[in-house]
Amino acid sequence: MRRHYLTYLKALPGIKEFRNRLVTLADPDEINAVLDEILVKYEGFEMEKAPIQLVNYHENCPV
Repeated sequence: MRRHYLTYLKALPGIKEFRNRLVTLADPDEINAVLDEILVKYEGFEMEKAPIQLVNYHENCPV
């Protein structure tokens, strides 16, 4: 699970401290405690949603 923390948490501002703690812990209870801290800190946080821009890369393909 450690390798996935970055992927799941990278969009949260100031998450580095928590992530560094998570990757060094081995005890599931300690990991859950840190995840609970993250939940409390980022309660109500909403991600910015950027519009998706579709691009047709095959439009100018000579084949």
